[in-house]
Parts: sequence; structure tokens; C-alpha cells
Amino acid sequence: MQASAVYEALGEAAVEGDLERARAAAGQLFDEYGGTVYGPMAALVAAGVYVEAGDPKAARIPLQWAIANAEDEPFRHTARLRLASILLDEGAYDEGLKTLEVESPGTFLA
Repeated sequence: MQASAVYEALGEAAVEGDLERARAAAGQLFDEYGGTVYGPMAALVAAGVYVEAGDPKAARIPLQWAIANAEDEPFRHTARLRLASILLDEGAYDEGLKTLEVESPGTFLA
């Protein structure tokens, strides 16, 4: 329930475009509830907040965290796709392609 409340606060901060509140809530979710589904969900939301704020380099951090820590494969693949998109925009084509190289992309193959 506590993780849910923090995630809700993250969502509110994201809607309001409050970067500092979003950063704090995401950090708390990573630190205290990273092993739950809220950790990777927070990573995806936080990355979106950073991109919207015009800081795609900062968005890399939560996406890399999700790739490394999410237990559910769909979260890892979604984070990979979003990170590759950021890298593409930055012109880091080889790094973006490398991000997408996985053994079993499942339904994310396309």
C-alpha cells in the first residue's frame, strides 16, 4: 500500500510536470520498493518526465535501472525500446541498436 501511495504521488508529479517531486518519488520507489512492480513502473514514468522536461540524458538512468532490475520481461523490453529511442534521437545509433540486442525479445520482436 505504501508503494502504491508513492507511485500515485509520482503520477501526480508527472502530470504537473514537477521534476523534483517526480525525482524524489521515483528514487523512493527504487530504493524502498524496487523489487515490486512499482519500481519498473516508476522508472518508465520518471523517464517520461525527464524527456518532457527536455532532459533525455537524465531519462537514461531510470530506463537503465529498469533494464537491469525489472523482473518482468515486458518492463525490460519497454525500457529498452524507450532507451533506444533516446539514443536514436541523440545520434548514438550503434549504442541504440546494441540496446535492442536481446536473446529472446518475445512479443517485442517486431
